[in-house]
Amino acid sequence: FPIRWGRGDDWNSNGTVCAAEVFDWNAVRADQRTFDLVLACDVLYESHAVAPVSALIPKLTNGAPRGRWMLADPPDRAPKNRAAFLERVKSDHGMELVRETRETVTRAGSTDDVLVLDLRLR
Repeated sequence: FPIRWGRGDDWNSNGTVCAAEVFDWNAVRADQRTFDLVLACDVLYESHAVAPVSALIPKLTNGAPRGRWMLADPPDRAPKNRAAFLERVKSDHGMELVRETRETVTRAGSTDDVLVLDLRLR
């Protein structure tokens, strides 16, 4: 879900400060709007997802210094895919990992560890 934050009068006349969108990352429209913050979760399980998810950065993200992605991923699942993604977004798009945190999340009686990556355009 890409999310765009802002004061209501900055970008939306009806007072909305947050918008979310669901879309097919393999078929991004040419007129796709961009966002200050993109949240992505569980998108790097398969190695073939690294390139298309990385390619979304210029299509979905507003330019620096506001362009930011937060990626949540299970820490022990597909670490090679996560490493390949981080390398690719840095070299291809100038996106930098500014913080990595490991969180424990409990929901509906299930507890999971989640690695949260905070990435920003330089």
